[in-house]
Amino acid sequence: MRLALIASAVLAATVPQEGKSDKVTVTWYGHSFFTVSAGRLTVAFDPYDGAWGYKVQSATAQICCCSHEHGDHNNVAAINGMPMVLRQKFKNGATTIGGLKFTHVVSDHGGDRGQNTMFAVELNGVRFAHCGDLCEILSDEQVLMLGRVDVLFIPVGGKVVLNAKEADEVIKKLKPRIVVPMHYKTKEATWLASGVDEFLKGKDAASIKRIEDVKFEVDKQSLPSDARPVIYVMKYQQ
Repeated sequence: MRLALIASAVLAATVPQEGKSDKVTVTWYGHSFFTVSAGRLTVAFDPYDGAWGYKVQSATAQICCCSHEHGDHNNVAAINGMPMVLRQKFKNGATTIGGLKFTHVVSDHGGDRGQNTMFAVELNGVRFAHCGDLCEILSDEQVLMLGRVDVLFIPVGGKVVLNAKEADEVIKKLKPRIVVPMHYKTKEATWLASGVDEFLKGKDAASIKRIEDVKFEVDKQSLPSDARPVIYVMKYQQ
C-alpha cells in the first residue's frame, strides 16, 4: 500500500499536466536536514536527533534518505508519514522507489568514521544531489556516477566534513547551477570548525543569494543560466 501511494505521488509530481506547477520546494531544517517537495511527493534527507545542538525538527515525507548511520543524519523517527527509507549504501548504483530513481555514490567520511553515501534524485526536471558528510574531493569516476547536478547540498564546515576550500573543489567538479551550503558552525552547532562566512569569503557578491526564509522554490526554467553557480544562503527552521 505504501509503495502504491508513493508511486501515485511520483506520477503526479513528474508527469506534465495542464495547470500543474513544476516548482519544487526546498526546505531547510538546519544542519544537513532538507526536504524537497513536488506536489504530493516529498523526499527528506538526513534528519537529525537532539544530541547535536539543534532542536529536533519533524517533517512529513514519503521517502527519507540517510547518508550514514550517525545521529545527526539518521533520525528517521523525525519523519512523519511512514516513509520508505534509503539508508547508507555501501555500493554505487541506483535504487528505484515507486518509479523514482535515486542514484547513490559511496564516498569517504574521513578517519575512522566509515563511509558516506551521496544521493541524487530528479523532480520535475530539476536534479538534486545531497552530499551527506562528504569528507573527500570527488574523483572523476564519482562525478560521472553522480551525473548532472542542478541543486547541490554540500557541507562546508570542516572538521568532520569538507572545509570551505575543499567544498569549492567539489563544486568545480560537479558544476551545479545552485549551491546550498550546509553542515557548518552555527549558534547551535558550535562543535564544527567554521561557519558559512568562511565559505563565502572572497566570492563575488553577485554569485550569492541570501534567502530570508527557510524555503525556496525552483523549477527547470528558473535555474541560473551562468556557468558560475549561484550560492543560496538559507535560513533554517528553528
